[in-house]
Parts: sequence; structure tokens; C-alpha cells
Amino acid sequence: MFQDRLQALLVPALHSAFSQLFGKELDARSIGFQATRPEFEGDVTINVFPFIKLSGKGPEQTAQAIGDHLKANVPIVERFNVVKGFLNIVIADGYWLGFLKEAGRRTSWPFPPSGGR
Repeated sequence: MFQDRLQALLVPALHSAFSQLFGKELDARSIGFQATRPEFEGDVTINVFPFIKLSGKGPEQTAQAIGDHLKANVPIVERFNVVKGFLNIVIADGYWLGFLKEAGRRTSWPFPPSGGR
């Protein structure tokens, strides 16, 4: 649930970043979000290796440019770090607080039936 909401905010920003930074269109299917590994700071990680052919830059330079763009243009991006070709993004506390408030107002949850008794 929160992953879908977060990705809905980040995917258009990534499209914008590619258009502005590299003058290229980004295929949404090439965007891979994953949880950040515990030894690194971040809430979500984007693997930029699929983007290097489009960017014409190395993985670290591509990740740095995208991270700088997201930090400057997406209010929920608090900060970021680059590890090789991985862009680790720290999401602002305000986003998480808003998510929790919204979740608290829900009267039903989209969980599948358990099949139990």
C-alpha cells in the first residue's frame, strides 16, 4: 500500500528528471524500486544500472544527477546517497506521518481473506 503511493510520487519525478537532465524518455518498466539494504541510509533504493545507456554517463554520475534533481524538485525527498549504481533515497518524516494519519482514518483494509474459520 505505502509502496504504491510512494512510487506514484516518484515515477513522474523520475520521468521529469530524465527529460530535463538527459533529454530522453524513461520507460517506466525499467524503474526498479527496492528496500534499501540495512547497512545504508535510505527508505527506498533505485537501481540506476538500467538507465546508464540512456544517460550516457556512468552509474555513479547517473545516480548523483537523478538524486540531485529529486532532492531539488520532490518535497518528500529529504536526502539521498549513492552507492555504486544504487540511489538510496531518504523520505521525509512528513510523508510517513501523512501516510499514518491516512491509514488511521481508514475503516477497512484491503487484505485478502485468510481462508480461515
